Order: sequence, then structure tokens, then C-alpha cells
Amino acid sequence: MKPLPDYIDLVRRPSRYIGHEIGSVRKPENEVDTRVALVFPDVYEIGVSNLGLRILYHVLNRTKGVQAERVYSPWVDLEEVLVNKKLPLLSIESNKPLRKFDIIGITLQYEMSYTNILNILKLSFIPIKSGERDEDMPLVIAGGPCAFNPEPLAQFFDAFVIGDGEEVFLEIVEVYRGWRNFSSKKLELLKALSEIEGVYVPYFFKVSHHSDGRISDIKNVNVAGKDSVYKRTVKSLVKEDFPCRTIIPYIEAVHDRVNIEIARGCLNGCRFCQAGIIYRPLRERDPDEIKELIKLSIRNSGYNEVSLTSLNAGDYSGIGDLVPELMDYFEPNRISLSLPSLRPDTLRQTLASQIKRFRKTGFTIAPEAGSQSLRNVINKQISEDEILKAAETVFKEGWGALKLYFMIGLPTEKTEDIKEMISLIKKIKKLAAKSTGKFKRISVSISPFVPKSHTPFQWVSQEGLERLNDKIRWINENIRDQKIDIEWHDPRLSFLEAVLARGDRKLGGVLEKALDSGCKFDGWREHFDFQKWMKAFDETGIDPYFYSTRARELDEVFPWEHIKPGVSMDFLRNEYSRALQGIITPDCRKSGCTNCGLADKGCDYKTEKSYVAQSISSEKEEIRVESEDLSVKFRIKFQKTEIAKYLSHLEFQNVLIRALSRARIPVAYSRGFHPHPLLSFSVPLSVGFEGFEEYLDIQLEKEIGTEDFCSRVNKELPLGIRFLDARKLLPGSRSLMKVISSFEYEISAPHDIFSENGNKEKWAVIGDLMKVKSDSLAVEELLVLNQTLQEAKVADYVKFIKKINIEEEGNKLVKIKYETKLIDGKMVKPKDIMKEIFDIDSNVYDKIKIKRTRVILDQE
Repeated sequence: MKPLPDYIDLVRRPSRYIGHEIGSVRKPENEVDTRVALVFPDVYEIGVSNLGLRILYHVLNRTKGVQAERVYSPWVDLEEVLVNKKLPLLSIESNKPLRKFDIIGITLQYEMSYTNILNILKLSFIPIKSGERDEDMPLVIAGGPCAFNPEPLAQFFDAFVIGDGEEVFLEIVEVYRGWRNFSSKKLELLKALSEIEGVYVPYFFKVSHHSDGRISDIKNVNVAGKDSVYKRTVKSLVKEDFPCRTIIPYIEAVHDRVNIEIARGCLNGCRFCQAGIIYRPLRERDPDEIKELIKLSIRNSGYNEVSLTSLNAGDYSGIGDLVPELMDYFEPNRISLSLPSLRPDTLRQTLASQIKRFRKTGFTIAPEAGSQSLRNVINKQISEDEILKAAETVFKEGWGALKLYFMIGLPTEKTEDIKEMISLIKKIKKLAAKSTGKFKRISVSISPFVPKSHTPFQWVSQEGLERLNDKIRWINENIRDQKIDIEWHDPRLSFLEAVLARGDRKLGGVLEKALDSGCKFDGWREHFDFQKWMKAFDETGIDPYFYSTRARELDEVFPWEHIKPGVSMDFLRNEYSRALQGIITPDCRKSGCTNCGLADKGCDYKTEKSYVAQSISSEKEEIRVESEDLSVKFRIKFQKTEIAKYLSHLEFQNVLIRALSRARIPVAYSRGFHPHPLLSFSVPLSVGFEGFEEYLDIQLEKEIGTEDFCSRVNKELPLGIRFLDARKLLPGSRSLMKVISSFEYEISAPHDIFSENGNKEKWAVIGDLMKVKSDSLAVEELLVLNQTLQEAKVADYVKFIKKINIEEEGNKLVKIKYETKLIDGKMVKPKDIMKEIFDIDSNVYDKIKIKRTRVILDQE
């Protein structure tokens, strides 16, 4: 096992950093010649859910000689420790500093994570600018949706991947290997990388400006005439590239479920949507392949929820046949289905009734605009009747909540459009109240419009902050309903997003200044400081409004002009013109080719497709047995040690439930709308405490052999958790909590803690304790030594503590062993012992190791 950093006890959620999750990959050192760090510039629980990064992790690690590891932004508590101790940021898998990797690949998912990216390099003692990194430093590359305007980050990265990464990343690895073996000049590596389709190397592109700051020209100074970089596109979604055995995090991730990509790309043509442009052409996964991936992913993960992901799952050609077939498999196996991205016109009653068969997952409807005229402007091809019908379907099928998404500040938006938004929300509320007695609330999320590169709205200005705030205020004043929750995205954040989304290379200095002033985790409301950003603009002499609220001329050269997504600039101009006229551009599958520029690039979606899928096996998995008469309860003795001690009780429960599912253990579930596994635990261990003889009770739907039980589960448990024994309980046996008699603890602390923290008025001398280092000490005798404990407190401790023993190992370590009774759910906790009896301050707890050596049960 890799050694954990010494500072792990100092952070609030150590499970973010301990690694060794099920599904993570660690190769022997002698089998690795190229190390890649995949970086997501946000906290673990957000980054570990990112499907793109999971796919790259899988593709790289299946490649001979390549070890891909993960790095996430450290939360502020860990960063403080790293800075104070002058320690580098480490990878999850091997605890290697980032400087020790060959290639660092960073995901560009969101503009407001840019300062996190620079901070990660800074914490890793890696120069943040590409020109300051020599041949001994890692190659630093980036990819993701924000890479389609790479210019604000151009000076920090050696190269950018434009488009799909599955194939191109492997080509980058091969080029890197060849360069490392035959050349020593970084410039040669950059030249070789620039020859790969879909790779942009900023070093070779010169940007010229007009006197007013607008760009006049972008030229490739390395290869004459090669002034454009074309997006890399995989022709189809390859089954082998999808990670069916993915990482199962300890901590609850933002998307804590099986996520199956059923399609990539979208043809609806919403004019504000960058993803709808840059992910074209539409590529759909075969439905039989989807079902195969789902079965494998469930078996390998133990998850009980599956999400079908794409830009709009409802547009998938075979969705009408696929969902009922999936639910025939999911329902008996207690697996729920979610479709997170559905257009109202694709949300049919049959679809909703299928999804609810086991458990109701959330529904979101995104009208985006309140009026039909504004929906025509943005090419949102849904009517108010379709929106209301979709909402009515959700409520009639028994959902008590619904989420709505709207934008404000859209091009051509007028006061009347806002009024119609409010009216639409109220109409949906009336439908909810009328359709079901279980209605709880409607959540309305409102975001200011942010113009993005490569969209028909890349030419428009963003609405000013004052006007956006006025609209939000007006909406809040006109919707005063306890069952309607209004959530809004901070317009100041949207303003900065717009600046960075349409910015150029001059913004690099602003990012540096912002980081130096403490701007990090800007997407987190509690860490966002708008004034620091504005000060950074002021200090660098950059006008942010030049990038946000300034409308562009149709012939202006954009900072991203040389980045080609496949969709032509002529098409985008035409779409902009149609938007201003309120003219809809239909989906090309239904109306024929719209001449977006992809017809000669392998696009075959000129006509709508349909699939006839093979039925998924409806046989119930071995883990599910419905008969109540065969149910039996088992009492399990287990241990939770090593890195598992850093799991919280909730994290431990989730790890255990998924392990039982992977092991095909027939766990019984509760009844009702949200069934849960029937497990019961003893008093939870605190984070950082090891447990060597712990107990839990598990209700099973049928009996299995006890030896088989433990061996099957242990194969699926992560490092540090092991089942030691399983025994069947007789009917009518007392519950676990009722048979617990006491707990045994062992506290190991450095000898000098007592010397440094011992209060001479409280304790005569430390030697008084050491007199009894080899014999069990009567509780009263120990407490008498403590001269400040009140009589009532002494009596309380005497009531609970059965025995206490103090041992000294040389002059280095003191071990305190004690047994505490459990009375009415109460006991003497180790920190009570340390603070109340031994006067050890909490600021040295990180130096103390605590074990619960035994949970003692009554005779049953």
C-alpha cells in the first residue's frame, strides 16, 4: 500500500485524498514508461463524476506502459496545509508530485475554474507559463469544451486538444515517447504535437491587433498557410472506449450513479448552446450496446441508479423502445432510471410512467424563455402547450416536484418576455396543485445569458449587470409563493464567464493577478470575490466590458477564429440573422440538411433513424429474491482499519452497500417509495479511528453459507475493510444495539504530549501516571490523581469506565487502554479521556492514534 501523507489527519474530509477506490488503477513501477496526470480543477466529488475524464482514464490505462493518475483541486484546508508545510500537491493513485509526471492533462470544463488551474500548477511547484517550463518539466496540455476558445489560457499551456480526446490523447503519448527517446529540445516536441489533427500549439500562432484592441489577424508562424486547427472527431462511440469498470468514490459524488453516454452531439440547434455546435455531428450508440454497457457497469459498480446521458436523451432515436426494456430489467433488481436532459416535447406520458416503475428520479424542464417569440429567437423548438403538457404529465404520474430552467438577458428580450416567463411559471404551479395531492414545490433556476464562442450569438453583447439585477428583482417580487423556489445564478459570475468565454491572450495577466489576490473556487458562492477580480482588471489595464457587453461586427476577427469546430462561420452568421428575424431552423433529421458545414465531414443524420433492439434479459439477478418467507438476519464481525479509517460512517455505509451488490448478496430492502437496504450498525467510529472487531446486522432475502458470505464480500471491499465472521441469528434475536455491552479503546500518544500539555496544578507529576504503567489501575485511583475533576464528574466516569490501563513504551509512546460501558446509548469517548482526564489539547490530536480494539456483546 502507498504511504499516506502525514498531513491527511489535518484535513476535514480525508476520503477525498486517500485513493485505492474500487476501479482505480495502479500498475507496477516496472511496467510503466509514461506517466499521465489527469487533472480536474475542482474538488474530488465534482471531478470524479466527470465522464470525459473517466473515459480518458480508462483509455490511457488500458494502454501498455502508460499509467494515468488523477489530481483534483485541493480544498482550502488542504491547500493551507500544503502552503504552510511547503509541500507539493500529490496524485491520488501513487502520491507522486505532479512534477514527476511526463504529461499533465487538464480539463477545461468551466471558465470560472481557470484560477484553480493556475493554482494547481503553483501548488505543484511547476512554473505556470509554458515559456518558463524547460525539458525537465511535464508537458502541460488541456482539453474540454472551454478549449474551443483557448486564448485566455494560451500562455499557460503547451498544447490544447480541440474536440474528442479518446484517439488524440494516445497519439500525443506516442509523439511524447518518440521525442523523449530521440530529442532533448522542447521546441521539437511542440512541432511534432502541432502536426497531430486536433492539437493546437499556441507558441506557433502570432496574434496581431488593431489600435482599438480588436484582433486583426492570427497566423501560424511555423507552417505557412496552416492558419487553422480543425476539431478532432471520433466517427462513432466505441464500446471498448467506455469504462464499464469505473472508479467508485468513497465520498458521495455529484453524479453518484452509473452514467451511460447514449449519444454525443445534438441537432436541435439552440442558438445560445455552444455544446450543440462543438459536439456535432450527432453520434448515437447502438441500443444493444447500451444495454450491455449498463449490465456490466451495474455489476462492476454496485450502483442502483442509471442515468442515460447526452445533450438531450429524449431525442435518442430508440428511446421509446429502450426505456421499457431497461425498466423490465431494472424494476425486479431495484434499479432506478434517470434521464437528466429531456426536452418537453420528448417527455411523453409513456416515458414518465416507465421511469417511475421503481423509484421516481428528478425531472427538469428547460423552457429557457417564457414567450414563444423569444423561444423562436433562440431556436428552442417547443411551444407553451408542449411545456404545459410535459409538466402535467410529470405531476399526473405522481411526481411532487419539478425543476424549471430559464435564462434572462437573451438577445432581443423585452419586458413582455419576462412577464410571460412569470405567467408560464404560475400556469405550471396551477397544474401541479390540480394534478396531485403530493405536490411539494417547483424549483425555478434563472441564469443570465452568456454569449459563447462558435455560436450564432457570439456576435451579441451581454446585458449589463444593473439591468440583469433589475430583472431578477422584478421576478422575485412578482412570484411570491411558498411552493415556488427561485434560484438565480449570480450575474457578476455570468459577467466574468462572458469575459473569459470571449476573451483573448491579454486576459492571461488578469488571471495571474486574480490568483495572486486569492481568487480560487470562484464558482463556489462562499469563495467568490467580485471586487478582487475587478481590481485585477484595473491593475492590468484591461477593460472587461470590451469582452462582455461589446457587440461584435459580423466581419470582426474573433480570438478563436483559427479554431474550427466543423460548423462553418457562414452557417453561424445565417443563424444569427434568422434569430433576429425570429425564424426557426428545424432539426435536420426532420427537415433535411441545413448546410451547417458537416455534410461533407461524415455527417449521416440527414434523415431520422429508428432502431429495432434486441430485448434485454428480464431475468432477475441473483441478488434479488422477492420471497419474504426466506428472509434471514446475519450478524457480521468486521474490521475497518488502515485507509478505511478515514471514511465517515455514511461513506462507509455506501461503500458496504455497493460491495454487497457487486458480491451478489441478496440483501433485503425496506418497502415504500424509497427502498433502502436493511442494515444496522453499532455506534459509529469517528473519522480517523480504526476498528478491529466491529459488528453490523444485515437482513437477507434468503439464506447463504456464512463462509461463502464473507469470501464473496471481501473480494469486493476496498483496502482496510474486511468481514471476519458471519453468523445467522435466530428469529426474535435482540437487535445489535441492545446486545452491546461495552467498547475497548486504545489511545497511542507521543510521550512528549503529556509533558508539553500536562498542567502541573492539575497533575502532580507525569511520573504519578507512569507508576502504574504495567498494571490495571482502578478508575478511582486514576481520577484522584487529577486534582481538578469535580466529584460529580468523577462519579460519572466511575459509572462508565470498567477499567483503564496505562503503558509506556520507552520514552517515546504512552498507550492508554480503557473499557467503557454503553448505557442508554452513552459512553466515555476517547476525546473525553484525553481532554477531561489527561488534559491533552485538541490542537495535538493529529499526533494521536486511536483504535477501537473490540466491541463487546452480551451473551445472546
